[in-house]
Amino acid sequence: MDLLSNVKADFEVLREPRGFMRVVQLVLAIFAFATITSVKTGTQIRVYCTSASNVTSSHKIEINYSYPFRFKKTADVMLPFCEQEKEVISGLFTKNYSSSAEFFCFVGVVSFLMQVVLIPAYVFITPVFAKDSLASKLDFLVSVAWTILWFIASTAWADNLNKMAKYVQPENMIEELGDHCQPGMCQPIRSGDNSTLTVSAMFGFLNMGLCGASLWFLFKETEWHKDKEGAGHEDPNNVYSDPGYQTPEYTADPTIPAAGGAQPSFGSHTGGNEDYYGQPTY
Repeated sequence: MDLLSNVKADFEVLREPRGFMRVVQLVLAIFAFATITSVKTGTQIRVYCTSASNVTSSHKIEINYSYPFRFKKTADVMLPFCEQEKEVISGLFTKNYSSSAEFFCFVGVVSFLMQVVLIPAYVFITPVFAKDSLASKLDFLVSVAWTILWFIASTAWADNLNKMAKYVQPENMIEELGDHCQPGMCQPIRSGDNSTLTVSAMFGFLNMGLCGASLWFLFKETEWHKDKEGAGHEDPNNVYSDPGYQTPEYTADPTIPAAGGAQPSFGSHTGGNEDYYGQPTY
C-alpha cells in the first residue's frame, strides 16, 4: 500500500528497452490477429453449360472461405451450376483448419490485452517492479510462457496455412465438387489470395522474436540477476571475503617494549651534548 500511495506517471520507462518493447509488442499483436481474421477470399472456377439447343455458355463461380477456415461451414456453393433454380449447398468441402487459426488468434488477442495492462503498470507503478521481487518475477515468467506460446501458435498456423494453400487450388476444389463438375464442365481460373494470411504468420514469428528478446531486459529486473551480479562483484583475491578465513591470533614479541615502558629519547644522546639533529649545543 505504501508503494501505491505515491502513484505518479513515469513515461521515461517507455524509453527503456523493456518498456519500448512492450509498445512494439502491442502493435505487432494487433497486426497478427487482425490479418488472420479480416481475410475473405475464394477460389474461382469457370463452369461451361450446354443448353437443350446445344448452345454452350460459361460463367464464373467463386468458392469463398474465411476465418476460422472451417470449410465445411464457410465454403458454400450455389448448385446445380447449369440450372436456373439454384440453392446454397454446404458441407461439400471437408477440410478444417480452424484449430490452429483460432489458437493463433487467441494468443494474439491475449498478448494484446497483456500489453494493455502492463504498459500502464510500467508507467504508473514502476516502484512496484523495482521493489517487489514477486512482480518482476511474474513479469519475466509470463513473458517466457508467452514466447513459447507464440512459437507454438505461429509454427502450427504456418504449417496449416501451407496445407490450406494447396487445398484451395482450383484443381482440388473441382475434385471436391465430384459429380457436380462433369469432365470438361469445370475449368480452373485461380486460387484464393492467401498473401495476407502469410503476413499474419510472419507477424506471429515477429512477436515470438520480440518477446524472446525482451526476456533479457526483464530478467535484469529480477532479484535472480541482481543477486548473481552482486556475487560477481566480490574480489576473488580478498581473503577476508572467504567464509573459511580465520583471523590469526596475535602473540606479543618479548623483545619489543610494552606500550607503557620506557621510550627512547630523541632529544639527547650519550657521549656528548648534541641536539636532535646531532649538532653540539652551547
